[in-house]
Amino acid sequence: MNIEEYAKKHKHYLKDQMPDELDKLFRDNSFSRFIDIGCGGGLILYSLYKRGYDKKLKEIWGVDLSSERLKGISSISADIKTVQDDAQTLVNVPDNYFDIVVSTQVIEHVPDDGAMINSLSRITAQNGIIYIDTVFKKKWAWYFYKNQQGKYALDPTHVREYMNDSELLSKLNINNMEILLSRKQIILFPVVNFIVRRLKIKSTTILENPLIKLFSLIKVPVPGYYIWKIILKKK
Repeated sequence: MNIEEYAKKHKHYLKDQMPDELDKLFRDNSFSRFIDIGCGGGLILYSLYKRGYDKKLKEIWGVDLSSERLKGISSISADIKTVQDDAQTLVNVPDNYFDIVVSTQVIEHVPDDGAMINSLSRITAQNGIIYIDTVFKKKWAWYFYKNQQGKYALDPTHVREYMNDSELLSKLNINNMEILLSRKQIILFPVVNFIVRRLKIKSTTILENPLIKLFSLIKVPVPGYYIWKIILKKK
């Protein structure tokens, strides 16, 4: 299944959901040019507008490999500049341009994470901030999906799931970037999200329904799995 077929089959739902660390970055800093690498259906972009952070920014960009995913971004705002590009190369994105670069749950999908890190560094302005989060798992972690390598994975499209800090941090340290934060948080999965996806509900904002929001408070931990959050500063 190619990426466009996958995007049509697996809808991305929107709700006001932003990592606390990223929210704090927006509250504590004045940014001008923002870009979301691997924006998908626009979860972070949607949250950006819901929280009013768009008013502080001069430019907002969304980049994704899938043209199908990008089609829905205009429903969030016509002011968002969308670009179809590969996160590993970002050939359609200017160098040294953005003072806040975000990529959530993307790097585990790309074949060459080192190339992606190089590209993120290249497009970031001097003293700019990069926020990345990804999946980290313990050796004993288990989930019912298997990836193309035949390994148990949180998502069947994951190329890798980091199991050791050095697997990623060593690549960040050589890219002219200072690590400001590295934090792991256990994954808690809202049961209602699974139900919504199984039912293939058409509305992309169904998770904003007050009743659905209430049920989304019921969460189960995924054994051995963590969200790994990293904040970097380009030197």
